[in-house]
Amino acid sequence: MKSKAKYLLWGNLSIIAILVFCFPKLMISPGHLIEEHTALESACFSCHEPFFGISSQRCISCHKVDTIGTTTTKGVAIVRKKAKIRFHHRLKGQDCTDCHSDHTGVAKYRPTARFAHEVLDSSLRSQCEECHQRPIDPLHRPITSPCSQCHRQDKWKPAQFRHDQLSAAEQELCTDCHKNKIPTDPLHRQVSSQCNQCHGKDKWKPAKFKHDMLPITKRERCIDCHQHKLPADPMHRHLSTPCGSCHTVTHWKPATMDHKPWFELDKNHLVACVRCHPANNYKAYTCYDCHEHSVEKIRSEHAEEGIRNYERCVQCHRNANEDDAKKLWKSGGDRGRHKGEEEDDD
Repeated sequence: MKSKAKYLLWGNLSIIAILVFCFPKLMISPGHLIEEHTALESACFSCHEPFFGISSQRCISCHKVDTIGTTTTKGVAIVRKKAKIRFHHRLKGQDCTDCHSDHTGVAKYRPTARFAHEVLDSSLRSQCEECHQRPIDPLHRPITSPCSQCHRQDKWKPAQFRHDQLSAAEQELCTDCHKNKIPTDPLHRQVSSQCNQCHGKDKWKPAKFKHDMLPITKRERCIDCHQHKLPADPMHRHLSTPCGSCHTVTHWKPATMDHKPWFELDKNHLVACVRCHPANNYKAYTCYDCHEHSVEKIRSEHAEEGIRNYERCVQCHRNANEDDAKKLWKSGGDRGRHKGEEEDDD
């Protein structure tokens, strides 16, 4: 049985080999030849070497490297307005099949394949215009540096544009190139058109906004631009003072709140806000949480001074110094303002 199987295998291989040599087009052809090579449709061995495939030397025997792109193999001139393929004579090697195929079934001239720039002579790799047509759009016209400054050889896009290649005057005219990217939000409509005052040239974000570009009347109206960042915590809800009273225009944090207009905080009063403002109610305060007072004791002590409204501590006690509170009460200088505060609170 083994002997018969061996003879059968060799028989099949022999038949296949004979068919390949007698009918190569039917057996192994990857497709019809390109139009220019139709005369060689039945002459496979004009390009192929038996058992070795296509030889570049056979290609060069017909297609002289120095005349590629200018004349046909028969010496007829080629008229192509945009043809820039004279680089063939400056290739490092002569392996034609790396880029070309004359069978349409494979890929006609391999149009979808990526050209390997590594096969070019090193002196030609930086001379892109030898093969590629130079862009004529407004962005590329003023640029004189090599294409490789922004583009890669394996991918034309995306490109990393370097603004320092532009002249100093052109670097200020951002909207000449970025017309379709001009922001139209309320903030950008009222600021300067010089984008580089806030944005960097290498990255559009993050940007550093300079508030001094805004009109003076706009600088105090923070919430016109920062509506979505308006604090909603209990402390901020009760404040009516401008944001600039605590915050700066360069950094939102850290913020410094001047507590002195209400009560001057000393080292013994640097406690959590809720100690004096229970339940985060910043319209109300209490001193009893820390000071061991009783209502009767406080009443009797203030009655001696003729003070009836002793529950509003900070009207007289603007700091922890009790002598200052006595002086303030006896001078009567702050009573009128306290009365106004009482009316506002009511």
